[in-house]
Amino acid sequence: MTRGIRPILLLTVAVAGGATVLVATLPSLSLAYRAEEVHVALETSATLVTALAAFLLLGRLRETGSRAELVLFIGLLLLTLSNLARAVAPNFTGDNHVAVWVPLVTRVIAAGTLAAAPFVSTSRIRG
Repeated sequence: MTRGIRPILLLTVAVAGGATVLVATLPSLSLAYRAEEVHVALETSATLVTALAAFLLLGRLRETGSRAELVLFIGLLLLTLSNLARAVAPNFTGDNHVAVWVPLVTRVIAAGTLAAAPFVSTSRIRG
């Protein structure tokens, strides 16, 4: 069964890699969206999905009390708050450097927390 997955995986990696190289090297090939309504809808969707996932993980954390799930919850909560702050706050003009860097730094910390979660012990938090 795993032999059938390997060619599909290689094909997926090749297509995704090729598309990435094309977008990075050809300036005429633009995949950015310019519509403000689409941008708001995507940011709202990202915020709602991460909030729902964090809420579900909170319920699982309350049941199991696992340290790994606590780290996952913290990472998703940071990502939710970062998405929410970025979507709710007005467009940044670059005058306030703190307002520009806080969402980026929060997302980097959230990504690091989510990446570290599989390596955290699954022992219980409470005795």
